[in-house]
Amino acid sequence: VILSGTASDGTIGLTAIKSEGGITLAQDPGTAKYDGMPRSAIKAKVVDFVLPPKEIATKLAQIARSPESIAGAAAPLKTPEPPTGGLEGVFVLLRERTGADFSTYKEGTVQRRLGRRMALRNIRAIDDYVRLLHQEPAEVDALYEDLLIKVTEFFRDPKTFEKLRTMILPSMLKKKPPKEPLRVWVPGCSTGEEAYSIAMLLFEVAGRLRVHNPIQIFGTDLSERAIAAARKGIYPGGIAGSVSPARRGRFFVKLGQEYKIVRRVREACVFARQDIIQDPPFSRMDLVSCRNVLIYMGKTLQETILPIFHYALKSDGWLLLGKAETLESFADLFTPVDRKHRIYRKKSVPAIQVARFPARLARPAPGPSAPAAGREEPQARTEVSVREEANRLIMERYAPAGVVINEKMEVLEILGDTHPYVRLTSGTANLSLPRLVRRDLVAPLSAAVDLA
Repeated sequence: VILSGTASDGTIGLTAIKSEGGITLAQDPGTAKYDGMPRSAIKAKVVDFVLPPKEIATKLAQIARSPESIAGAAAPLKTPEPPTGGLEGVFVLLRERTGADFSTYKEGTVQRRLGRRMALRNIRAIDDYVRLLHQEPAEVDALYEDLLIKVTEFFRDPKTFEKLRTMILPSMLKKKPPKEPLRVWVPGCSTGEEAYSIAMLLFEVAGRLRVHNPIQIFGTDLSERAIAAARKGIYPGGIAGSVSPARRGRFFVKLGQEYKIVRRVREACVFARQDIIQDPPFSRMDLVSCRNVLIYMGKTLQETILPIFHYALKSDGWLLLGKAETLESFADLFTPVDRKHRIYRKKSVPAIQVARFPARLARPAPGPSAPAAGREEPQARTEVSVREEANRLIMERYAPAGVVINEKMEVLEILGDTHPYVRLTSGTANLSLPRLVRRDLVAPLSAAVDLA
């Protein structure tokens, strides 16, 4: 419970409590003598109930009278359900509304978060909760965000970041040719603290080594809400507990009781919504930092994601995991460098043999009519063909004309009507693009290809 007070104390604590299945409350700022603390928690979207003090007392009494609600928020659901109901029904609704598939997440994690939402809505039976989800799409959104919430902070696990600062990042920067960017991917970045922490370290190390390579950090997450917060780069005053005064002075601007990441660090970080399982991965990364994300995922999901990380890394790239995560089953893909701090290097295994990027296909509702494993689903095949036809029509009728070329600038495919720009000339057939385009386009086109 956050009550009247100045500054932003408690916001980080509420985030941690909520992530473990707890229930959070804050005093209505309109009733508070000092509204800084409740406003900070509300702004961070980690408060379940915003109430005046008397109603907070009533809500606490209500929770106390129903202890099974709190127990349900922290313990797995025990009621067995048929395949088409219960948890499966929840997964179907989440897929339909958000596109995300939580069926391969660890069951205990899903049930704790689900139990928390049921406790908040004072619902005891999962089938009743599924009916509520059908009636209130906003509750599906709330459950989705609860399933994604993670505990994060700046420079979490300081000893790991010290290894980054003293061992990994100097090694990367020293090997970089001048002007070649150093690229980092932070999947499951939540509200951005991990990505910004790595950015700060990179600026420090680059300054110490007097190198000027561009820094590119890509933070991705399933939560649009988390990505929006990361892009803003504004954090409560409570970060003073994990960010040193020197770093706060160099990398933040004080805004009242909050801190905002300085512009050059924000511009080095790009944040986007991404589903690791369904969306194309990044590539040519020097470092992938995915800490405390895999612990929420089942073994099948991990077996899909780790080869994707292998694909995303350069031949000598580094992988950083959380302290509760290991790569024992993937010794053929990664070499441990520091087991204690979960630091690994990529092994030179052909990526095409290990990375399988799933297509974003429509998924049928589970039930007796679902096809057997290994048999193609007609609905999925139909959706792909419709999408391909739509893309073809868009390319032909509306998209700018273009050509696909290889590294020798030979034309492999023509897209749309290229007649105003590309013309066949008399003589031996030649598919070299500089020979096909109008003479006045040769120089600027060659320069553009070189730049790209």
